[in-house]
Parts: sequence; structure tokens; C-alpha cells
Amino acid sequence: MNSPSDWQITISPGGDATLQRFSLDPGHIFDDPRITVWRDLPERQNAYMLASSTSIGPARLHIKRYKSPHGPEAATEAGAVELLRQAGIATVPLVAWGTSPDGRGFLISSDLTGMIPADQAIRNATSDTNILPRIGALAAKLHRSGLHHRDLYLCHFFVDPGDDRSEVHLIDPGRVSRLPRVPLNLRWIVKDLAQLCYSLRETGMGGKQNDELLRCYFAQGQVPCQWLIRRLIPLKTAFIARHDRKLRTRQPTRNISIGQANPKQ
Repeated sequence: MNSPSDWQITISPGGDATLQRFSLDPGHIFDDPRITVWRDLPERQNAYMLASSTSIGPARLHIKRYKSPHGPEAATEAGAVELLRQAGIATVPLVAWGTSPDGRGFLISSDLTGMIPADQAIRNATSDTNILPRIGALAAKLHRSGLHHRDLYLCHFFVDPGDDRSEVHLIDPGRVSRLPRVPLNLRWIVKDLAQLCYSLRETGMGGKQNDELLRCYFAQGQVPCQWLIRRLIPLKTAFIARHDRKLRTRQPTRNISIGQANPKQ
């Protein structure tokens, strides 16, 4: 057993209470038998841990376990959570993160209880909702704040399906980075928007909804070279579609979202 001094562990404000509720020692994040792995990739594992009681608090924890030498990515993701927080963008409730003596990393966050991925909410909707305007506005806010996501698919926007006015949360903060200077920023803005358009198409929505999403994005203003971005989005969307087909063949579990992997409660 490693001594506490062998580990580098940071606990977020309020994180101690959450860890105590789950009786989870971060020093045993890699060997606690109560942790269930639902996706195993070459660089990391995605896992969850269910609460043993029904008392007030999160129903489960989400855990990323980075394999060596990818351990430092945990601190990078924690820093991205702070970037989103400073930008006023709701994201995952961070509990703790750190690295083990052998170079592995981990990041623990609380469940967004009651919220579901936006693509699932769109598929489940029985009537028109205001999900797309809120997502378009949040994407614009992300870019105005000088940030981009690099994986801005609908499954990474979490919404409350019972409250159209609730705050939209952007998850997978490890993919968040600062935008480079003009004109290199256009590449990443186009990629983000093309990923949104592609994932919207995957829900079965057509050009009308796609146009609405982009209209809400551009309505926020402060977007450079709108005409060029609009022309490049379809080209990038087609490229993403081809790449996604190949990726699904090579790694069929990589694109499974939290919403698909979560156990029923």
C-alpha cells in the first residue's frame, strides 16, 4: 500500500463530503472492487461507482482512470473544468483528481442526476423543444470565451428533459482547450460546429433543425468570417462522417456515451 505522500491528490471544495459518502479513498481508485469499468481504451478507463445509500447526494460518481504515461492528463482535465467555470459554462461537478506513484492518473466527478445527453433528449422529444437554441447559444459562449471543445457532439451537452429553462452542462472537459489566434481559430470553430451538425443529423434531424442550430449560434454575434465558416461546415461534416465510420469499425466502444453506459436506477 502506498503512503499518502506517494500520491498527488487534489480534492475540490466540498469533495471530502462526497468521498466520505461513498466511502471512497482516492488512494484505492485503481483497485476498489465497487468501481465498474464500462469503457476500456488504450489510454484510459471510464468507470462509475454507485452510492450504497439513498440519502441526499449524488447517486453515483464518474471516474476516469488514465493509464501510464497518460496520468498527467487528469490535471489537464481539472484545469479545463476551471476554464469552463471562469467562462460561466456549467460542466461536471469535480470531486477530486490526482496521480499515483506509478504515473497513472484519475479524475472523479459527481453525476449530473436527472440530466441526460442532448442527443437522447432530442430523440425522446414528443414535440418541439428549445434544446437547439440553448445548445447553439452555449457553443457561441464557448467560442466567445476563447475556448473550443474538440469533441463538441450533442452527447456532450447534458440537459434536464423536464425543464426547458434549466442550465445546459458541457461535459468531457478534458477536450477543452484555448482557441489559437486568428486565423487558426477558424479551424477549431468549424470543427466544433461541424461535429454539432453531424451529431444532429445522426439523431434523424434534417436541414431545418441544422439551420436553426446554426442560426442560434450566429445570432450571438462576435463570430468572425461567418460566410467562410458557413461554407466550410458542410465539408468538415462530410469528413467527420467518413472518419466516424472508420473509427466505429476499429473501436466500436469508443463513442459510447455516459448516457448509454449508465445503469438504470
